[in-house]
Amino acid sequence: MKKIIVNTIAKVIKKKPGEIKLNLGLGKDKNWDSLAHITIYIELKKKLKYNGNLKDLGKIKTVNDWIKFFSKRK
Repeated sequence: MKKIIVNTIAKVIKKKPGEIKLNLGLGKDKNWDSLAHITIYIELKKKLKYNGNLKDLGKIKTVNDWIKFFSKRK
């Protein structure tokens, strides 16, 4: 799952997967703005077939946060 998340984020913000670090996040890259953040959510939701708890969505800022968010599936 981590690889899917990293690859998806890399694609959305136009980076190579190897350039994606766990602490990279919203506002820390010129290509990662609020629109990219929403696009990341939509793409991951489709790929991982999980909606997550939307109340936690506002807390997601970094790659690591995305991993934690989608790890909560039951």
